[in-house]
Amino acid sequence: MARFTRTLSLCAVVFSIAAAPVLAAQRTTAQKLEDRWVTTKIEAAYFLDRHLKSQDIQVSTVRGLVTLLGTVPDAQSRNTAVAMAHATDGVKNVVDMLAIAGASGASADGAAHGAGGQADALLTSDPAIASQVKLLLALDTDIQPPAIHVSVAHGVVTLTGKVGPIAHDRAIELARGIRGVSRVDDEMTVK
Repeated sequence: MARFTRTLSLCAVVFSIAAAPVLAAQRTTAQKLEDRWVTTKIEAAYFLDRHLKSQDIQVSTVRGLVTLLGTVPDAQSRNTAVAMAHATDGVKNVVDMLAIAGASGASADGAAHGAGGQADALLTSDPAIASQVKLLLALDTDIQPPAIHVSVAHGVVTLTGKVGPIAHDRAIELARGIRGVSRVDDEMTVK
């Protein structure tokens, strides 16, 4: 039963990652502002926490669904980050994709606890990397997501499209921050 629950949880996380760009594209300006405000509140809370202040945690929000990406030093830091996000006004749910430094497994809303290499392989597969890059691009206010095409092969992310200089630099930065990315090939045209 526990294995079925872990598998079901992993499927739910992968689905939420894949669906997020579609949901993000359909948001109104008011929804985008509300989501950005939720992200800002969480980031401010992390900054004020002496244990999380120096951690590299990327926070993104789409319609109240918060995704946490990055690496933390231990399970206590991960649990604190997730609890703080859940406690933030406007948060409907939290997808925990935080990795523990030096740990072999990944987290996927708690689903990877005990799933070991299977979860890590799932979250760092080419389709998962592509979904994560697309999600981060869709959530970033400096980037117009339809302007950038994302493809991934063997951990190498290729970005194409016509973008402004700020979006260009930000897209590369976001793609490089995804776990499992070995290289980012920049084939974008700066307009």
